[in-house]
Amino acid sequence: MQPDQKAIAPRRIFVVEDDLNLAEELKIQLSYFGYEVTVFNTLKAFRLALQQTDAVVVLMDVTFPGDSLGGVKLMHELQQGREVPVPVVFLSSHDEFNTRLESVRAGGIAYLIKPVNIGNLVDKLDNLTSTKPVAPYRVMIVDDSLALTAYHSAVLEQAGMEVKAINDPLKVTDKLPEFSPDLILIDLYMPECSGLDLAKVIRQLDAFVSIPIVFLSAESNIDKQNTAMGLGGDDFLTKPIEPQHLISSVTNRIRRSMMLRSFMVRDSLTGLLNHTAIKDMLDGEVAWAMRHKKPLSFAMVDIDLFKLVNDNYGHPAGDRVIKSLSRLLKQRLRSSDLVGRYG
Repeated sequence: MQPDQKAIAPRRIFVVEDDLNLAEELKIQLSYFGYEVTVFNTLKAFRLALQQTDAVVVLMDVTFPGDSLGGVKLMHELQQGREVPVPVVFLSSHDEFNTRLESVRAGGIAYLIKPVNIGNLVDKLDNLTSTKPVAPYRVMIVDDSLALTAYHSAVLEQAGMEVKAINDPLKVTDKLPEFSPDLILIDLYMPECSGLDLAKVIRQLDAFVSIPIVFLSAESNIDKQNTAMGLGGDDFLTKPIEPQHLISSVTNRIRRSMMLRSFMVRDSLTGLLNHTAIKDMLDGEVAWAMRHKKPLSFAMVDIDLFKLVNDNYGHPAGDRVIKSLSRLLKQRLRSSDLVGRYG
């Protein structure tokens, strides 16, 4: 299955490969998925081209005639003078730690072993070149201090996050389902309900049992900090905290949480929402549509005679068909649409 190239905006890829046959094959295959591919068979030609125009991603062979790390060395040199590094996917016939290490130092985002699995390569490129808007991180701040709540909210909002500030910890459980935060920032010491007790209550809620909870307090006693971590916290930040430290701590914790969550809710073959996740989200969308009296559309796609593909060509071929269909759906549908694998 090959997506309609005209409907997909070109994404510029530079392929730097001295194997003419492999370079041409990569160009043909990637063009099927909407990529605008330029091939360079020498490092010199690539260097000159990169001085004139940027690529979205560079596919760089590790080894070139006369130098087993020629591609890596050139990328390391070129990255030095750039404010924004060029994303590089290195291709190699060898899987050695030292080579991988050097590729990372040269800006390598991925390291693929030849013969290249086109499906895996396209998945990497799709992730690197995705233009879908990323929803702002949602952070709930629970602190009885109005001044500190306003300050921390302003810091995170200036960093592009969506913040819900709550000064009464007794109201948190009512606000959680509505706001659905990616992370909760909790003051350790509050009247009526301490941060520790609040964290315990939140951990009792199935929907928020794994949500990152970060304590923010002037408490400097290491034993008390460790106790807080052991009772449901994921991190402990000490007041006063520098704005950039707060932003980076919250951002990194949310990113790690989202990565772990994606492994639990995503189908390993297609990257789409798995059976359980898409059913749960559909239930939520149906409930929302009924409550607000709004229309809702649901479509189920089945592949005709798919069993014959598996029987005649084997399950690896069937997997490629499924991945091609899933990639087509992700490219065609809106970012607000939910796409999952039901079977």
